[in-house]
Amino acid sequence: MEVMRRRSWRWTCEHTPTPAFTSKTPTATSAAAGWRFQCDTDCGRAPAGLSGSANIPGKSGVIGSRSAFALIEAVMGSGLLGVLSITLYLAIAQGFAVLQVTRENLRATQILQEKMETIRLYSWDQLNQPGFVPAAFTNYFDPSGSPGHQGAVYRGTTIVTNAPVSDTYAADLKLVSVQMTWTSSNSTRRRSMQTFVSRYGLQNYVYPLK
Repeated sequence: MEVMRRRSWRWTCEHTPTPAFTSKTPTATSAAAGWRFQCDTDCGRAPAGLSGSANIPGKSGVIGSRSAFALIEAVMGSGLLGVLSITLYLAIAQGFAVLQVTRENLRATQILQEKMETIRLYSWDQLNQPGFVPAAFTNYFDPSGSPGHQGAVYRGTTIVTNAPVSDTYAADLKLVSVQMTWTSSNSTRRRSMQTFVSRYGLQNYVYPLK
């Protein structure tokens, strides 16, 4: 403690000489002033009357450390904010992508159902006539849109084959398969639907047996 008082005393006398400090025998006033300056020095603050740029002995490291901690906190806060912003953006983008795929799947189901309803209206003779049922078809996500703005392109095929059964009614049964593919988010997606058609099935309500 005595060493600090001596360093403060010498530094005070060098920078802020006063009659009370230069006297060989310090008076009560000089002692009080010296004690006040010693307290200011220990607290890391410049004494009254000195500029803020003065170099206070033994306390310059404390002020520099506080500034360094503030800079680190600002950098870490900025980095955390950047990571959160990127994560939020990716979550929103992924949500829109999932929603678009769901809409395309729903549209594919609608097209498949439409083809199946058409098959149900064919007569048995029409279904067995080669080339009567279109083997390939093309549809769009938004058929009413202008060319180039119709969304995903659905390409499908319709296959009519004999039913994979070995019973006595196998000659009166057909298997109809509708398969469809489209490209979404650089991925090829597929959907299919199958049904059996009988000679004496529902189409006979539209086309009565002769």
